[in-house]
Amino acid sequence: MQFEPALDASPGLASIRSELAVPVSYAGQLRAVIVVQNSQPYAFSEDDQQQLELLATPLGIALTNAGLFQSEQLRRQLAEAIYRVSQTLSAALAPSGVPELILDQLAQVLPYDRSALLLLEGEQLSIAATRGYSAALAAERMRILLEDTPLITQVAENERPIIVDDVRHDSRYRPILGLAADDAPVRSWLGVPLVGQGRVYGILTLESELANRYGDEELRAIAALGNQAAIAMENARLYAEAQERTLQLEVVTRVTQEVSTRDVSRELPGILRTIIHQIRRVVPCDYAALALYNEEDDTFFFETVYDFGVRDWAELPPGKREPAEGTPWQTACRTGTALV
Repeated sequence: MQFEPALDASPGLASIRSELAVPVSYAGQLRAVIVVQNSQPYAFSEDDQQQLELLATPLGIALTNAGLFQSEQLRRQLAEAIYRVSQTLSAALAPSGVPELILDQLAQVLPYDRSALLLLEGEQLSIAATRGYSAALAAERMRILLEDTPLITQVAENERPIIVDDVRHDSRYRPILGLAADDAPVRSWLGVPLVGQGRVYGILTLESELANRYGDEELRAIAALGNQAAIAMENARLYAEAQERTLQLEVVTRVTQEVSTRDVSRELPGILRTIIHQIRRVVPCDYAALALYNEEDDTFFFETVYDFGVRDWAELPPGKREPAEGTPWQTACRTGTALV
């Protein structure tokens, strides 16, 4: 029995004069401490110590088993949550809403104070969605140079997640966005690549105001979710492309019908308006016209077919002839190539 008269009083009994503390361990791992206190000095003996040590052995086994059960239970809950999130993400098809959905679903599985989904575009990152950051700050900085974010660069290049227990001790950490005045500083950081079809689509980042917040369990969870998120983004992209192709086919079909079934010599203005409005379904614009080129006198006769400032077709200005010299229209006609 070890006597320590110089130690400060432990929490507990306000009038404490003596205390006996016995460690509870199992398989070499400390689990707890049994603490008994008394308001009288020298209240505990070696017999008391032995009694508590006898109790400490089965208690250590019980705590170990409880910890294993709890860990297994948490792992099962995490697996169930990942499955639910995967089902939700796999059903998402609208590209514009997928990044926000990913972060919302991520919050159901892993705790974070701030998170971001960054899309990799060459040597730049675009901010697709954020949670926990000021909306104003996020709006101010929609693009980030990859070279300005060493941690994210390493995640993207190695295609592997990275955990930082305390960003104060890691020179690679760079905040992607500033913090609001009342925000606590970042301590823990976790980043995972979104990899699909052999390339990195983007990076998921999580930040916590607590140090050592993320460990192996969180790493495995976010890696699994990262794979699902990449699949969801790829599916959304393919769906958007299919929708766009369908729309383009509809526009081409409608334009072909207009040209082939109506009397062009008598209904040209109406046909042109219909064609332009069909084109605007795939190429949004504020103004549209069809300019007919006359090579003999190098002029264009053009008729305004759409002007966002004119609410009624009847109010559109009449067609007129203008010199072609020096205009992009002339260059496009003479070279037979599109100009942007």
